[in-house]
Amino acid sequence: MSTRAASGASVRIQSIKRQARGHWRSLFASFGIDEAALCLPNQTCPICGSAGRFSLTDACAEGTYVCRSCGRGDGLDLISRTTGLGLMRTVSAIERIIRTGETPPKGGENRGRGRYFGRAISAIG
Repeated sequence: MSTRAASGASVRIQSIKRQARGHWRSLFASFGIDEAALCLPNQTCPICGSAGRFSLTDACAEGTYVCRSCGRGDGLDLISRTTGLGLMRTVSAIERIIRTGETPPKGGENRGRGRYFGRAISAIG
């Protein structure tokens, strides 16, 4: 990837994180991440499936999480790793949802336990 392309990708990632701030729970639901895992600490991880090791901390409304088995990350990372779409396809899907309210595209290997339920997000406008 060229420096210019990498810079453009970084700008897109930062932009989508700003737009999604405070809306991660709606986005997680749209991508089929089990809401039960998001409500209480020490739940089953939607990424690796480890029981009692996942907590959504949502620090600074960025969708942050920690799993004592597979690690920690932010909302973008959680969706990307759960669905198996990859970072830039996840960014594109979230951009589409925020812009139009469409459901996420099918695709990617579902490496974790999350499932596409095909729900549109009405909370993000």
